[in-house]
Amino acid sequence: MSIGDGCFVNAGCWFEGAGRIDIGRNVFLGPQVMIITSVHEIDQGGQVARMPVASEVRIGDRCWLGARAMILPGVTVGEGTIIGAGAVVNKDCEPGAVYAGVPARRVR
Repeated sequence: MSIGDGCFVNAGCWFEGAGRIDIGRNVFLGPQVMIITSVHEIDQGGQVARMPVASEVRIGDRCWLGARAMILPGVTVGEGTIIGAGAVVNKDCEPGAVYAGVPARRVR
């Protein structure tokens, strides 16, 4: 895990350690933000794998993640992006945008 200079991590944040997490500089994480780095894959027969598969998560410089936002495995949040409170981010986010909702979608 890497956290850049000038970041603020609020109370109750949770970082899963299965895959790498890179957090840029001057990033603000609201209360109880979760960054998840692994999944249990499901095969064609519907069986859930016992062993998780890890993926990297990247948060760009100057991002702001609202309270209880959840970033899922393999996601990159572009520089200067805002993630609304309670959003579930399952896809990459463009730089300088605002995302909200479940699943998160670009709102600005």
